[in-house]
Amino acid sequence: PLGKLWLWNVLSGTVVGENETAQGQQSNSEPTIDVCKILLSCLHLLIGLEIAGETVDTLYANKIPNGAKLYHLSNICLYPENIMRADEIRSRMISLFDTYTTSDSEGDCEYAFAKASADHSYTSRKNGPISNFESKEDDEKLFSLLGSESEAAGLISTKELLALQDFSGDLCNAYIEYGAQYDVFTKFVRFMLRPGFPPKIRCDVIHRLRNVLHLLSLPSEEENFRSLESDMAVLLENSLAVDRHCGDDGYDNLARDAPQVLNAVAGIFKQSQKEGTLSRWGSSVSGYFFLWSIALLARSLVSSIISDMSNSGTSSSQTTRLTNLPIEIFELVQRTAVLFLRTSPDRNRHNLVLATLKTCSDTFPPEKCLEFCNQVTDRQTLDNAMAMIKVSLK
Repeated sequence: PLGKLWLWNVLSGTVVGENETAQGQQSNSEPTIDVCKILLSCLHLLIGLEIAGETVDTLYANKIPNGAKLYHLSNICLYPENIMRADEIRSRMISLFDTYTTSDSEGDCEYAFAKASADHSYTSRKNGPISNFESKEDDEKLFSLLGSESEAAGLISTKELLALQDFSGDLCNAYIEYGAQYDVFTKFVRFMLRPGFPPKIRCDVIHRLRNVLHLLSLPSEEENFRSLESDMAVLLENSLAVDRHCGDDGYDNLARDAPQVLNAVAGIFKQSQKEGTLSRWGSSVSGYFFLWSIALLARSLVSSIISDMSNSGTSSSQTTRLTNLPIEIFELVQRTAVLFLRTSPDRNRHNLVLATLKTCSDTFPPEKCLEFCNQVTDRQTLDNAMAMIKVSLK
């Protein structure tokens, strides 16, 4: 009678102040200690269900999509900050987050997350659904604006997309206000950048967090980031789109990242250069967003090179994106691309992460074939760079 998600709905409930008015408007009174007790008890019970589910696959908790569980868990981040200050709550949130994000294939978790967001938004609004898109034409128009990067993202309805936009906006605002100091909050924000979400959602997160993107790493992840067994390596690999397997020569199996996301990433570095804050990234070369960005741009460059092996130069969009990069960032992208190209025929996410980590390591020597990377200012220079990289393939 309470619905299959009743236990997780407790996590996404509303903190009601003692002096709440009859109209449902909450006063400025602090949440009581009872709220923390309720959340702790609920989280403890959920952890117990997940542990039991590891040995008995038919248990109740295993029948709930991980993405739906994750959505309701993430709502704790939107509680008043004094709730998030509780160490026990944050530690149990991290335990459940790690459980929910390690088993689903790409896109499944994100799709279930979006659906749960829409369902929750629907039941939370007294006036009914969040939108009134009913026709196929309306769906197609919205998808053309929001973009779709994966099959799972393409399954997300318009109502789910709009609910997801609202939620990600609230999450980013709370992260900027107070959430960046908490590790679990950082984990949830990074989850919104995963390739299973539509490009528009990912771009919105990047734009909203543009001044704090260098904070999207945990100290423990940066300590031994060069190792392929490190937490950073695993995180980067899970944050990259799964490679397709269309051919046996390794030339057609590269995942295609959405141009909107690539432009957003490149725009962050360009904006940093304009604002004189590029030096901020110098201390963040071991950080998640920096490494993830280099990997995305390098894979895009490699994909473009392979696609245009029979032509001269690269596409106009790729040219604009690369020539707008600061020279320091462009050189790292080029060096990563060369290393990645040399992994033929196994050009997959694993080797892309390896190339990125090696390139961004202080101990990695520059490639001799990239000594031309002193100036990259126009199309001709870029074409020459592409030609030299193509030579390294032969």
